Amino acid sequence: MSEHLISIIIPAYNTQHYICDAVNSILKQKNYSNFEIIIVDDHSTDDTYKVIQNLASQDSRVFIMKNSRCKGAAGARNTGIEQAKGEWISFLDSDDLWDDHMLEEHQKALNKYPSSQFITSDCYILNENKNNKTRQSEINLTWKKYFQEANKKNIHLKINNPIEIFINEGNITYTGAFFIKNKLLHDVGLFNESFLLSEDTMLWIKSMNIIPYLVYIPKPLMTYQLREGSLTRRGEPGTTYKAIGLKELLLDSDFKSHHFIIKKQLLKCTFNNIYYYRKNGLKIKAITSSLDAVCQDLKNVKSWRNLLASMLFI
Repeated sequence: MSEHLISIIIPAYNTQHYICDAVNSILKQKNYSNFEIIIVDDHSTDDTYKVIQNLASQDSRVFIMKNSRCKGAAGARNTGIEQAKGEWISFLDSDDLWDDHMLEEHQKALNKYPSSQFITSDCYILNENKNNKTRQSEINLTWKKYFQEANKKNIHLKINNPIEIFINEGNITYTGAFFIKNKLLHDVGLFNESFLLSEDTMLWIKSMNIIPYLVYIPKPLMTYQLREGSLTRRGEPGTTYKAIGLKELLLDSDFKSHHFIIKKQLLKCTFNNIYYYRKNGLKIKAITSSLDAVCQDLKNVKSWRNLLASMLFI
């Protein structure tokens, strides 16, 4: 099978010290060269744009764009998607890294499952001190549940009807570790730019509701680096936005058959928000979220207890 053009989109905001490593991890791919890298500078205030200009001058496969205002990770990715020419699209955050064989392994999976629309792999999680790297499938219970056997046998895994897993049990992919067909990405409506967090989670859920299966590559092909100050660590619960997204799904007729598990997960997200707000002394937000939980299920004793606890705590 011939090499499909793959568009890799990198959103960049004030990452002048990291982005070269991210881009170079793509440029040094083994046995696969048909790709384009679209770097979107999200109105950085440091020298990120100068750095990526230099990168683009060294390789014709690197293209750069600059947002006139800061749009966040979702908005920056959408800017890149609109310019992507590839049949497949992947994303890499500007402080993360790809394994040298990421694209080659993607091609192998596609050769085995040529009708696939979504391909993902295992990944590493690297701590802030860069002295401890662990496989996601070894520390995440959901990943371990579904991927452990494939990892042991070192075989591609085809997961049919993945939508219920993503809603009911959690994400079994990672931004930077997955490839999605360009057409599918446009069919689901791209990333929600109003979300500061969980925009990727909602995109995955919408994608899983359309495709019959996803394909998993049993190798850690991406390294996610924990970094203080990154967008995913800005100190507010990701479940805030996930709860909003789940409420939107309840109004979407395409998800009618999944209402029961959506409501179940929505309540879990709301409880998580309540605990976070109480822990951080945000009483008004805790009460508001507690009232939301009560309205979701008037018969749930836990919701009423949380409302009382939120009203009493100082």
